[in-house]
Amino acid sequence: PAQQQGDFLSCGDECGPVFPQHAQIRAGAAEFDDARFETRLKALFDAWANADARALEDELQYEKTRDSVFASILLPRLIDERNRLMADRIVDIARSGPKSFVAVGALHLVGKDGIVERLRRRGFTVRQL
Repeated sequence: PAQQQGDFLSCGDECGPVFPQHAQIRAGAAEFDDARFETRLKALFDAWANADARALEDELQYEKTRDSVFASILLPRLIDERNRLMADRIVDIARSGPKSFVAVGALHLVGKDGIVERLRRRGFTVRQL
């Protein structure tokens, strides 16, 4: 198994269509090494550290408009798909008892497809504490 993992990770471009994610992973890694990405990531962190939901949403929306692996592959999986799944689970939790407390990462709370708006569309009252 360890040898197979090593072979998979070192197969390079010759893997072609067998491992289409390989090129995406390499492109994504290159984006993370870009100083401009570090600047944008710092802006996200600063918005989070200052509890600035508007700035968080603005930064997230900006990232989604970029032509990048981060925007086209990672954000939809890390944020959008998980928002849908977590909102569904929160609904189940909330309906299972009289009181509920749920904690999620800040980027999951903002935007029209964030958990807060998803819950509101399903009839829940959500308020910031």
